[in-house]
Amino acid sequence: QNVQVTELEPEVGPGDGQDGAPTNEFVVTGNLRVDDYFYLRNPLPSVGDSFQSITGVLRYGNANSKIEPRDANDYR
Repeated sequence: QNVQVTELEPEVGPGDGQDGAPTNEFVVTGNLRVDDYFYLRNPLPSVGDSFQSITGVLRYGNANSKIEPRDANDYR
């Protein structure tokens, strides 16, 4: 809750984005990654954008914990 985007396309973890393709991940306050496993937010937010809340499934993948929003309603 009450987070701000701090980074776009953070350094990839093992097995993630190894071919140079974008991961569509971004990082919010607290160093939490937001990923597109279920839903791709398009366009991606910009650094400095704020969200009242981001809801989703917490998943551990590619050596990182990531929140996986399920649809547009998970972003407020």
